[in-house]
Amino acid sequence: MRDVNKHNGGILLYTLTFSNKDQPGVLVIDKSFIIDELKSRGTRKITLGCWGVDGKRRKRGKTKKKLGDSKVDPFTWLNKEYGTSKDGNPYQRNYCYLLFFLTILCEKIFLVDEEDRDYWFYKNLSWKKLESFIPNSKGQLITAISILEAAEIIVVNPHYQTNTSAKKRSPHATGYPQSYKVHPRFLDDLSYSRMSFKGMHDIDATFIPNNKWIKKGEFTPIPNNDFLQETIEANLLAVGIENYAVDQYNNMRLVAGYPLPKSSIVQTVHSFAALSRKNRPSEIIHQNVKANWSKSTGRLYHNLSSFPRELRYTLSIKGAPIWQVDVTAAHAFLLINLYKKSLELSEKPSWPEKIRKERKKYLQRFNYKTDFYLKIGEIGKIPKASSKQTDKDYRQMIKDAYWSFVFGDVKSAIDCVFTKAYQTLCPILLQTINHLKKEWWIDKQGPAYKRIQEKLYVENRKRIKDGKPELTLADKRYKQIAYSMQQLEGEIILSGVCNELANWKPRKSFHPKKIWFLPLHDALWVQQCNVRYARQIMRKHWEKHLGQPPILTATSIAGELDPEDCMF
Repeated sequence: MRDVNKHNGGILLYTLTFSNKDQPGVLVIDKSFIIDELKSRGTRKITLGCWGVDGKRRKRGKTKKKLGDSKVDPFTWLNKEYGTSKDGNPYQRNYCYLLFFLTILCEKIFLVDEEDRDYWFYKNLSWKKLESFIPNSKGQLITAISILEAAEIIVVNPHYQTNTSAKKRSPHATGYPQSYKVHPRFLDDLSYSRMSFKGMHDIDATFIPNNKWIKKGEFTPIPNNDFLQETIEANLLAVGIENYAVDQYNNMRLVAGYPLPKSSIVQTVHSFAALSRKNRPSEIIHQNVKANWSKSTGRLYHNLSSFPRELRYTLSIKGAPIWQVDVTAAHAFLLINLYKKSLELSEKPSWPEKIRKERKKYLQRFNYKTDFYLKIGEIGKIPKASSKQTDKDYRQMIKDAYWSFVFGDVKSAIDCVFTKAYQTLCPILLQTINHLKKEWWIDKQGPAYKRIQEKLYVENRKRIKDGKPELTLADKRYKQIAYSMQQLEGEIILSGVCNELANWKPRKSFHPKKIWFLPLHDALWVQQCNVRYARQIMRKHWEKHLGQPPILTATSIAGELDPEDCMF
């Protein structure tokens, strides 16, 4: 719903439509229909406010004191034109505000997957959110809602509860805003019982600032590769999720002591991938499928990138579990690329040979017989958290701490066991890492540098609020390595592995005609029958960029198999 109108560059406004599959014709809720409905009811003036379900009039918004019991002529208000567009045509400002409200309501009805999935139920929309998009200084928002209510297009339930009030009832309860629903008369009329929405391309709303509305819904596709973008979006649509996944997610939050979310990534995936929708294509919400490319990291973030690990067992492809082909110790393996920087920084004639020998020794740590993180823990003499800690949990503990060592600020050997281990294992690489954390070396006009600036601004606002001194850009130089490694990873996975899989062509009769896949940062999701092909392609492209093939593991994302049992 957060789209740009290609005809004029403004916000594309939407409205409701009603139809019946057995009868031709579509009823569109536009200005002429609203005016006809008001005339048929003998409405000449409208008292601003909202009728509650209890029959009591309630005035809402910041202008309620100014408006009092003001009455508005809805026909004059809807037809009023003021201001002109670049084309010299007058703006229908008030009508646009009314359509903007319907656009927000349509997004809530059709694009937000709720548990009941009933288009005709009340949908919560806070007044604060509405006023952030639609002005109400002169009663524009409240007038638009009042007209839609008088024409029996919508029904308003102005009852709401604040979070503070809700927590008095239960510590885990949350409040709720006032709600709106489409008038049930359309459902009662069998000739118009099917509800949908329609873009109003002929309406010019360029006077409405679109940065706030469009920004939340915008996404950046993979550059110069529309086919790969479309392939990944189609592969997302092919995923199935168990119907009970949303309930399971909500139960997990309650058990953990968290309140139920108003929406979640599980709900979003459920809106287009629920198994119950596969045989009912009209219920699949295609607009919720998202695959966004990040300029600063080079990664692709899609609907399943942050899907809860505990619920991955609910996902499937053609009824079978999804398998993940992963690079073992990928972050540590990517550091091999920094030896190129070591050569650039070398000053003595003997350094290139020393660098070559150390690089070879470092690569020996990546093999199928020894685990990189466990070996680092052994060299650094990192103790287990407790005597009962398993090797698997110990490895994860080391891996989490390793991220801070590599992608955090410079750490001394006294404060960090990894620094001590790298001093023994690969001193040249450690020296290079620390040097790159102290000097600016990325393009200051590039997206990574700009992203560092943006995040610093947000962090400093919080620090000021907490009474802490502001940080400078120099304090964030260490972040360059993280962005550089992520961009390299993105180039390998997207430009290399995924691009080859998207253009896959069988060379032999027993080869699959097509390979389903999804990228997940440094890993790849595929069907079990195609693990061998994914592995071959990943080895090829990682070796192409780093000069050495990685150690790969394959495991079911359902978590039934241990990665160590699936090594190739």
